[in-house]
Formats: sequence, C-alpha cells, structure tokens
Amino acid sequence: MTRRLSAACVAFALVTSVRPAQAQEPVDLLLHSAKIFTANERLSTFSAVAVRDGRIVALGWDALREQYRAQRSVDLGGKLVVPGFIDTHIHISGDPERWVDLSGLETMSELKARVTRKAEQLGSGEWITGYGHNILIAQQPNFTYTLDGRYAEHLDGERYQTNNPLRSPMSHGVFVALGSDILPIGPMVGLYGAVTRKGMSGAVVGPGEALTMPEAIVGYTRLAAHLTFEEDEKGSLEVGKLADMVVLSQDLLTIDPDRTLETEVEMTILGGNVVYER
Repeated sequence: MTRRLSAACVAFALVTSVRPAQAQEPVDLLLHSAKIFTANERLSTFSAVAVRDGRIVALGWDALREQYRAQRSVDLGGKLVVPGFIDTHIHISGDPERWVDLSGLETMSELKARVTRKAEQLGSGEWITGYGHNILIAQQPNFTYTLDGRYAEHLDGERYQTNNPLRSPMSHGVFVALGSDILPIGPMVGLYGAVTRKGMSGAVVGPGEALTMPEAIVGYTRLAAHLTFEEDEKGSLEVGKLADMVVLSQDLLTIDPDRTLETEVEMTILGGNVVYER
C-alpha cells in the first residue's frame, strides 16, 4: 500500500511539474512600476495599467506583467501617471433663437413668463432650450497667476480676494471643472494657481479658495470630461475607457506645490498610442 501511494505521489508530481503556464493575454502597451492616479470617484492609485486597441483593459499592480504580454512594456521608475488633461472653455452668449435664459429666476411664475414669451416668438411646435438654471462652471485658475497684476490694479477687497473662485462655489454644491483659456494653455500653471492661489508677483490671493492637488487634477480631467459630455469615454483611468494618459516628471501629489511649475511631461499617450516622449 505504501509503495502504491509513493508511486502515485511521484506520478502526480511529474504531471504538475510539466503543466504549462497559463497563457498571457496580448496587449499593446503595459506601463508598470509607476504611480497611476486614476482620478476616479475613489481617487484610486495603482502601479500598472494594460492597454489594448486604444482602451484600458486592466489596472492593478506590477503582477499584471505576469498576466499580460505587451508589444511595448515601459518601466516608469515610480513616476506619476494621470489622465490626459482636458481644456474646457465655455461661453454662452448672444440670444440663439431657441434658447431662453433661465438664470436669476426666483419664482415659478417668472420661469413660466420667460418660456411663454419664447414660445410666442417661435410659434407652435418648436423646441425651446433653457440654460442657466443648472450651473456648471469651467473655471480658469491660471488667471489668478497670469493676470495677477491686472486684478490687483482693478479689483479691491473681496472682489480681489475671490477672483476666479474655486472652493466657495464648490462648497455651495456648484459643479466646477478647470481649464486654461490659453493663458497659457498648459495645465501646470492652472494646477499651481488652483493649489497655491499665488500670482506671478508671489502674492497669495484668497487662500480660502485653494484646492488640494487631487481636486485640481480631477478638475482638469474627470470633471472636464463631464462638461464635454465625454465622461463615459475619458477623464479618468478606468477599465473600458480611452487610454489617454500623461507621465509627469514629478509626483504632483507629494511635492511642495510651489514646485508645480517645474513639472514636465515625460510621455503623452493618446488612445493607447505614445504620441510624445521626452
């Protein structure tokens, strides 16, 4: 009996020793050994991301290297990866034919009166679109930095301290995304202004309006995608979304915010394709 049991154990050991390893799934790109800030609702952070056909197929830790076989695998040496920045800049102006401005309303009777006037203007059977009743802000925190001198010259008191407000509208439940309006277009100045509230002169203006760095990055990514109706496609790094990512030279989440302007882009990935590499 003992001899049979020993023989069975040897046979089992031989079978298990020659069992083939689980096949790795092919992907186009694998970033690993990184700090990947997803900007999702949980503000999750991972160390690896796998990309196939332009979209994220997996997020996790460096063990993903064993699960996926990549055409290109990049060791990022701990560098920060964030979602691609989205520059939102929106103006609603003029009086488009079918639009009715609903801002500033205080009573239902006022709303009815404005809609009625627009309906009489357009005639029966026409659609009417209202705006201004649900406030979504595309704010430019870089203005606090680049227009520092102009604000100091033309504004005073509370108006000066709360120029380009961020924290105060958010505290009242107002949706606030971030953008640049090309002054300058790069996001680092906006991130710096949002977090430090410092102007070009070095003066701190309205420190109570400052955001944390994670909040500022989310404002430039996930919340910005919401304003462009693309939140299901981009804005955060999540499985199924477009692989739009930026690799940065510094960890914005841990460095002194005063060093934000020193940060450079190391790599830009758009739809899973590396379109820039320093």
